[in-house]
Amino acid sequence: MIVPNFRITQDADFVHVHINVPYVRVSSAEMVCDGHDFSFWCKPYLLKLKFPHELDGSDEERCKATYDPLQAHGTLVAHLPKVEPGQHFPDLDLTTKLLQMRLRTGQASMTSSLAAGMNALPVRHDGPPRISVLSSRSAGSGQEDEDEDEDDLKIEFETEEDISLKVGTHVFYGFNRKYTQVLGRFREEFVDVLELPEADSTPEEQRRTLRLAAENALFSPDRYLGDSMGAAEDPLFEAAISFEPFWTRQWSYWRAVVTDAKTLQVAAASAVADAQDPAIAAYSPQSPEAVLEATFLHADGAGGFTDEERTTLAQSLANRELLVSATEQRALLLGMVDLLYAFCFDHRCTQGEPTVESAHNMTRISASMSWLEQYNHRGDGVEVVICSLMRRVCIYPYLRNWKLGRKVLGDVARVLYLGRHSVLKCLLGLRAVMEHTDTHYMLNKVLLDDYCTWVQSASLKAATLASFAEEFNTTKTAFEKGPSSGKAAVGLQLVELDVWVEQDAFDDQGNEQEIPASFNASNRNAATANTVLSPPILQPHESLLNITKPVGVPVHATLSSMLSGMTVEQPATAAPPSVIAPAKTKPLIQEL
Repeated sequence: MIVPNFRITQDADFVHVHINVPYVRVSSAEMVCDGHDFSFWCKPYLLKLKFPHELDGSDEERCKATYDPLQAHGTLVAHLPKVEPGQHFPDLDLTTKLLQMRLRTGQASMTSSLAAGMNALPVRHDGPPRISVLSSRSAGSGQEDEDEDEDDLKIEFETEEDISLKVGTHVFYGFNRKYTQVLGRFREEFVDVLELPEADSTPEEQRRTLRLAAENALFSPDRYLGDSMGAAEDPLFEAAISFEPFWTRQWSYWRAVVTDAKTLQVAAASAVADAQDPAIAAYSPQSPEAVLEATFLHADGAGGFTDEERTTLAQSLANRELLVSATEQRALLLGMVDLLYAFCFDHRCTQGEPTVESAHNMTRISASMSWLEQYNHRGDGVEVVICSLMRRVCIYPYLRNWKLGRKVLGDVARVLYLGRHSVLKCLLGLRAVMEHTDTHYMLNKVLLDDYCTWVQSASLKAATLASFAEEFNTTKTAFEKGPSSGKAAVGLQLVELDVWVEQDAFDDQGNEQEIPASFNASNRNAATANTVLSPPILQPHESLLNITKPVGVPVHATLSSMLSGMTVEQPATAAPPSVIAPAKTKPLIQEL
């Protein structure tokens, strides 16, 4: 059966489900509304939704549907009355979240046949039980249907072939380290996607070491200085800096809504409040989540999802429960910053119109995509992700400018503050660019599809995302207030380059001098080893799987010793890096 395109709206008394079913015999359609569940069938379309609150399907006079054959070649609108009039149904635009979870027939037997359908990539499983939860339901939530068919089963049993793929010496990557033995077999076809030479055989703890060494070798001081000193004359740079993306308009709308709400709250609480003022009389406090949702839907010129994005949510993303621990959630949030930054950078540089180079540019900026980086190492935090992103901005894109990189950090902070709807819109934009390429679509299968589903899930609470947004903004502010506006943190000799430009770039006659040989990859390796970017040195008995939370500061060890396989002893008194110091006071929101 086919899931039709649909969207959902609501008013005080009804939930309206707009279903596009072109060229069908609508007289054969069936519609059932029962409690939280709604189902619609009209061959060949089937739509099954689960709403957060109850609907009144027993009122046949009010529960009805209308059909307009002229709207999009046939659109049916189901009007579903609410049990409690005036009750707000949250997140109705997150349609993947509303789709009832269903197990595809034969899904349990599909394992590593990526070329046959890309629907069942091998997944990681560190131990028993051998059951993947597709849906969780509390006891007593409702009587189960004994006649439930095979498609409605809520668990997936793994076969022996599945289990055999998850043991041995395989390395894992992708969303929450779920995938293995996927990308390596297509290495020749996707040579331009990954920088990591051997995706299926390079351990996680070595990826960062190899990545840092590669970045140090690829950094071009000439190119960086050219983009920095000539930015004022570059029309592309000026256009990128002055561009107003959709999240900026949402941000302005949200700030106005919050300001108005605070004004009404003060007026309503005041003893001199005029009860005849309709704005004050009708005021009722809204939850922060409701305010963010209203902001996303109603921001002028930037509200809601596009038709293409709604189709992706309804048809391309599977609703499933992703089991994520607290430690894994932390690593996923850090990886999400990496992805959001890549999208925001390209969106700003291309004026919101992706080009044929956008997929390549975003992949190179994001270490999660190009190096399959996992931010689950000991000591990993927001500052590590920021330093990694700012390094790569100075190495890979067309505009290698520090000011532009800091501007995009502010963009990411705004997107995080605006909540899951804006985050999801950015991830969908990133996914759409990858989907329309011949090679980069593979990243959707192992990374972006799961991120888009997880952001909508109940496991990522709105309060958690809001707290992380505050942490990101605090760390960003501390980074920018660090030595040389944060340049000392990234280990590319940027501070030394700035000093050389000011003092020795030109001789007494005004002739430009060559950059000294001291600005080379070897010295950058040594400088990088003294930053928070250095990967941890694991003892023989340690494993990344045993690391549950950041502990201390990574050992300061040179990259050359890491690459040669030497064991580096931890100093007795390791001085912490003088890079990032958490702000002692909560930054004002205006600092964004």
